[in-house]
Amino acid sequence: MFDLDQYLAERKVAITKLAQCKVLSGIVATEPECDLAPSVRPFFATCVNTVVNQLISYKAALTIEGRLQNLAGDPISEQAWLAADQEALRACGLSRSKLLYCTLIAEQMVAGELSEQALWQLPTAELAKQLQQIKGFGRWSVEMMLMFHFGRLDVFAPQDVGLQRALLNLGLVDDQATLQDYEAAAQRWAPYRSVASWYLWQSVK
Repeated sequence: MFDLDQYLAERKVAITKLAQCKVLSGIVATEPECDLAPSVRPFFATCVNTVVNQLISYKAALTIEGRLQNLAGDPISEQAWLAADQEALRACGLSRSKLLYCTLIAEQMVAGELSEQALWQLPTAELAKQLQQIKGFGRWSVEMMLMFHFGRLDVFAPQDVGLQRALLNLGLVDDQATLQDYEAAAQRWAPYRSVASWYLWQSVK
């Protein structure tokens, strides 16, 4: 069972530790306190949000999400998704592949093949493996789910363009950096890389 009080206490420790980091202290001091927390939204709605955000701008994703909510409700349920006209869903701005991914997730959840409750019980490494089995979820999607839905505090997404830019701005990598270079640069913030990522994103907003 997820312990929210323990999570919040650990997040507080993380913020204190990062405020003492020479690299991040300036960002921590000037940005609002990190409010990263497990999502209260239903699992399917978060899955849709994650798929929609793949490889497009934040602004474009918000537009598509708004259209989907107007069509199928907010938060979108797997039942409402399957009941909606598929072409109407696609007309909200989804590619055919993204529409297919969301529909497959909805079908798995309705059939009982994908259980959010079971996923919450898993340690982070095993949870990541299970999320990778979801059609349409690559590494970035899994890492976003771990951070923003399941509240795991030590996750870093080296493929994320915003995090890459933040590390470059801080002088921790150069413009020829590989994914391994980004991962190595972020290792200094373990076991609180999710909280560090939150501050890095704030620095490049």
